[in-house]
Amino acid sequence: NSNYTLISGLHFTGPLWENIGFDFGGNFRYTLGSKNHIAFEFGDKLFWQFKPNIKFMIGYNLFYAEYPFGNQWDMVPMVDLRYSW
Repeated sequence: NSNYTLISGLHFTGPLWENIGFDFGGNFRYTLGSKNHIAFEFGDKLFWQFKPNIKFMIGYNLFYAEYPFGNQWDMVPMVDLRYSW
């Protein structure tokens, strides 16, 4: 394996209606010098911000990666309660 990985990503967050919004984005990884060098992650979520510092989020994360035993796709549902201070 290589000690160098290039990572790039894009992420968007914004309002839809009053205190309901969206949050989506992803990143791409490329590992130099490896046979299994590509991976990416993408997430798409809706959130309800019921207090200025608390969000309830629901959505999914989609993952792809190349492994020595083959390529793998995963789609994982996500429920999250986020607190910030």
